[in-house]
Amino acid sequence: MAHSQLFPRNAGFLVGTSRSFKAHCIGMVALLACACTRAEPTFAVVDLTDAVFATKVAVARLEALRDNPTFQQYQSALESAEADLQNLDRRAQASGLSESQREMVQGRIEHIQRELIDTGQDLERWLQAQKRAIFEELSPLARTALDELARERQLDLIIAEDAIIYAQARWVLTPSLTERIDRGTAPSGAMSELSDE
Repeated sequence: MAHSQLFPRNAGFLVGTSRSFKAHCIGMVALLACACTRAEPTFAVVDLTDAVFATKVAVARLEALRDNPTFQQYQSALESAEADLQNLDRRAQASGLSESQREMVQGRIEHIQRELIDTGQDLERWLQAQKRAIFEELSPLARTALDELARERQLDLIIAEDAIIYAQARWVLTPSLTERIDRGTAPSGAMSELSDE
């Protein structure tokens, strides 16, 4: 199929099927551009295809951050601190402790809690830096596509500021779309979005 036919079809798809207002507007602008210019939209088609490919690559790179040794070191430290807190909490509630011993245990708990917060903040900064580096490598069109994908699929991991959440004294990444589909909790239509073009 000629590019002059393919690009309007892609734009028309955005207009006709997207639930996103942003994608709808992009499709309208694309259709207007095709109607108002005599130039062959070859580069526009290539850019659109590249944006889809770049988006998939970026998603894979972002989800792979959980396998990064740095992330795993942070997570291990946080899980160890959480275990220490649980042990100290049980000790603080044990009978037979003197007032001074109870104060020492409470002081240790507060110290670990501060370390836990500091480590969690360090992990958050590291993750944000990794996401920013991946995002900055994308073309403007791919950035828009990735941002839109995050909103449509409700993947906080991708662009949103709350890419990590605090849960039971641990900083953890939000579940990937694939995992959510396996559990049957992905948004409707997400499975078709994952299928190959």
